[in-house]
Amino acid sequence: MYIVQNTIKISDLRKNTNEIIEEVEKADQPITVFSRSEPKIIIMSCKTYKKLKEPEKLNTKGIDFFINPPEGFLIKEKGLDAVKLIREERN
Repeated sequence: MYIVQNTIKISDLRKNTNEIIEEVEKADQPITVFSRSEPKIIIMSCKTYKKLKEPEKLNTKGIDFFINPPEGFLIKEKGLDAVKLIREERN
């Protein structure tokens, strides 16, 4: 009712906060809030936010990612595993 093409006016948000929150949850997509014809903020449901954060489940923090990379990141050509060779050299 208030959300049109994933956008909403800030005046509608102020007047009808509860209804808009329900619409945002149903839309399951981020909604842009406009003030004076300019985008100001994005609001989204927790479900949508969690979907956006899912790819970060890989351990990509610090040097551990390079020492023990996930199997999908290993590049193996012609039987040569560079990561394995480097690990052997370090020991």
